[in-house]
Amino acid sequence: GGGDGGGGGGDSDDMVAAAVRAIVASARRRPHIVTVLLVEDLHWVDQPSFAVLTGVLEHAADAPLVVIATTRDDDADYDNPLVARAATTLFDHHAVCVLDVGA
Repeated sequence: GGGDGGGGGGDSDDMVAAAVRAIVASARRRPHIVTVLLVEDLHWVDQPSFAVLTGVLEHAADAPLVVIATTRDDDADYDNPLVARAATTLFDHHAVCVLDVGA
C-alpha cells in the first residue's frame, strides 16, 4: 500500500487511503466507462502523491482506469528518489508509452 516509509502517518495515511478508495471506487462504479487519472508534474512528486499513485495502481488492476502522468526533463528533481520510484512504479504496473513533445 501507500505506507512505505513516508514517516508522516495518522491523518496523512487516512487521507491517502481515502483518496485511493475514492479513485478506485469511481473507476469500478461504471465499468463501461474508462476513468482517467491525470498526474501532472510527476517530476515534483511528494510522498503523499506517490502513495496515492501506487495505491491506485495496486488496487485498480481490474478497473477500467488509465493513468496519464506528465513530466518535464528540464524541471525534474533528480535528487528526489521518489521521482525515479514513481516512474519505475508506472512502468512496473502498466504498459507505458513515452511521448517526447519537445520544446
